[in-house]
Amino acid sequence: MEKLLLILLLSFFASTVFSQSGKDAEVWTKVEALNKAVFETKDSAAIQDLVAENVTYGHSTGVLENKPVMLHNAVHSLESYKDLSLERLSTTYAGQSAIIRYILRAQVSKEGSTYPLNIGIMQVWAKDKGKWRLFARQAVKVNPK
Repeated sequence: MEKLLLILLLSFFASTVFSQSGKDAEVWTKVEALNKAVFETKDSAAIQDLVAENVTYGHSTGVLENKPVMLHNAVHSLESYKDLSLERLSTTYAGQSAIIRYILRAQVSKEGSTYPLNIGIMQVWAKDKGKWRLFARQAVKVNPK
C-alpha cells in the first residue's frame, strides 16, 4: 500500500512539473511570436491574434496604448530592429494568467541613425477563448550588457 501511495505521489509531482514546463513553452512561444510580429515582420494579423481587445501596452517612455493605437504604431513604425535578443527572467502563474518578465535588446535604426534598445518587459498573458493573449505590457529602460 505504501509503494502504491509513493508511486501515486511521484506520478502527481512529475505530471505537475511536466505540465508546467509544457505551459511555459506554450506561453513563451506566444511571447516570441509577438516580438517577431511587432519588431521584425510588422504583421498586423499576427498582432491582432496575439493581443487581447482590452490590452494596455506600456512603453519604456511612459506612453500607454490601447489595442488600435498599439497595432497601428507597430505596423507603421519607421524603426527597424536588428540583432534582437531576449533574455528570459521569470514566468509566474496566477490562476489562468501568466506573468512573463524578460529583457529585450536590439539595435534600432531610424532615419539614418542607429541606437541600442535595452528594455525590461513585464507582460501579462491569459487564456481568452482558448488562446493565450497579451492583456498587459510594461517596459522599462535597463542598462546595456
